[in-house]
Amino acid sequence: MNTIKAKMNDEELINQHSNLNKSIKLEPSLGSLIFQGRPLNDHATKEGLQKLLEANKKGNYDPISLNHGIKRLQIYPFKDLVWGHPNIIHKINFEDEIINTLESSSNEIKPEAMAVINDLKKFPDSDTLTNPDGLWSYFPFYNKDGSPIKFAHEVCPIISKIISKLDLNCVMGFAFLSALSKKTKIQAHCGSTSLRKRYHYGITVPDGRKCKIRIGNKSIFWEENKAFSFYDAVEHEVDNDSDELRLLLIFDVWSDGIPVSIKEYLKKDSTILKYGIVPSQ
Repeated sequence: MNTIKAKMNDEELINQHSNLNKSIKLEPSLGSLIFQGRPLNDHATKEGLQKLLEANKKGNYDPISLNHGIKRLQIYPFKDLVWGHPNIIHKINFEDEIINTLESSSNEIKPEAMAVINDLKKFPDSDTLTNPDGLWSYFPFYNKDGSPIKFAHEVCPIISKIISKLDLNCVMGFAFLSALSKKTKIQAHCGSTSLRKRYHYGITVPDGRKCKIRIGNKSIFWEENKAFSFYDAVEHEVDNDSDELRLLLIFDVWSDGIPVSIKEYLKKDSTILKYGIVPSQ
């Protein structure tokens, strides 16, 4: 590692550690957030700073974050889950107000989604998570920083109206149309955070029960105009064994169980979620 760059990164990371302590002082409940398997209160200690700088010196990066162009240091050994909270209980749900809204809007949602099918682009994890002949594509409604993509909301006004009224977690999540080409499998993996609850809504699903998702030990076959929610922090894998395209609307809301004080703080200031990210030089 270039010595000058390392020193610049160290200075930036020391500032991150200082700001982490300031944030916890302003809102003590933030200390209970789990980052890379440890409470933020642990990361905020002198030992936590030492571990942060050691990871930078070794160039230890989280490989999943790298898929999205993010150089996040892997400070402690952890399995998949980057951010979490002990209050969150992972559940699968097939009925709630959001699901009812989606399922009562099929006549409006499907035409909008099909109209932008040619605007789909390859999902960042497609090459690493799908089979060699597979393709995972998407049409996003928000940028990485959580700001809305104007074109997407203009061409899909009904979808925009539905999701804009929700308690979306665009700070740590997504809202997008998700397409799986024929014979595409997404290998078993876990989402990076349990602070988001994910909704799946079937727009175009081939017949024959050939499209499914396994969440933990439960398999679910998608159906057109049917929705459910789950926590993608739980290991899951996806299979489109048909000869046709499978298209879903997917979006994330804030998880049940997150203390309101934490959620409201992160909505206003999500800086601590960049903890451990090394700036590009």
